Amino acid sequence: MALCETCGEIFSREFSKESVEALEGFLASSFQPSPETRHCHFCGFPRPLQKGYTMIGACRAEALLLPLIVLCDTCGEKLQSRLSKKTRDCQEDFIRDNFPGVPADVDFSPTLGVV
Repeated sequence: MALCETCGEIFSREFSKESVEALEGFLASSFQPSPETRHCHFCGFPRPLQKGYTMIGACRAEALLLPLIVLCDTCGEKLQSRLSKKTRDCQEDFIRDNFPGVPADVDFSPTLGVV
């Protein structure tokens, strides 16, 4: 999923004060910055051994502006558990309203370079 800066700012205004404080606390206590992306930047666990992970980046067009941040699913769940119900509900609404999923009529059949 990708968010433009404007939508991200609008979305983040919906976060409760408690959730903003929880996010800041999580980042301050756990974030281990590194340009390397083979490990979670919060717990250090190797990415290939994760059941899942999220990669976060800031881009302009096709250019990556900042190093990628890797957040494993375990750390993502820890972060989510710190958020207020109001913030989690806002997240669910935002994702449901803006990212409806794969269209029902999408064709996943392989192509052989012929149109």
